[in-house]
Amino acid sequence: MQPALAVALADTIRRAHDRSAPAPGGPWLDSIGGIIDRNTAKFRAVNGLPGAAIDRLDAFNHAALVEQTTLLEARAAAGCVRRCHGDLHLGNIVLIDGKPVMFDAIEFDPIIATTDILYDLAFPLMDLIHFDQRAAANALFNTYLDAAGEAARNALVLFPLFLSMRAAIRAHVLFMKSEQ
Repeated sequence: MQPALAVALADTIRRAHDRSAPAPGGPWLDSIGGIIDRNTAKFRAVNGLPGAAIDRLDAFNHAALVEQTTLLEARAAAGCVRRCHGDLHLGNIVLIDGKPVMFDAIEFDPIIATTDILYDLAFPLMDLIHFDQRAAANALFNTYLDAAGEAARNALVLFPLFLSMRAAIRAHVLFMKSEQ
């Protein structure tokens, strides 16, 4: 992905987040531990995955959640939890007339789709990093943060948790698909 397209994607995501009204943060905050636990359970059920690595991932995510709870709560109180796309990986973004368009949003479960806006951003960011599109990831990240302002920049510490959770979700889904 060219950086210019990543800039356009950042603007598209930011506009979508801006259009969405703030939502109560309690359900989102209460769901985070369960997301981590479901991913861990799935990984434990997959033959051949090293248990020590699963334990480290689980411990990292739970420790980060505990460490960042106050910030997550403050962001929820500040209106950073909104009804987002919910499944904003690169496979759910298409180009129409050269412009990025998001589709296939989570509509069936408002709890899944109602998250911190930076958690929504973390999915395409994680994908770009995974596909070694670092310049595009940089453009997406910095363009979004520049537009989002100080509140987003003050929440950079959340990205290791958010990216880890998104990567775990991606792996979880891929394992499920391989079982079908």
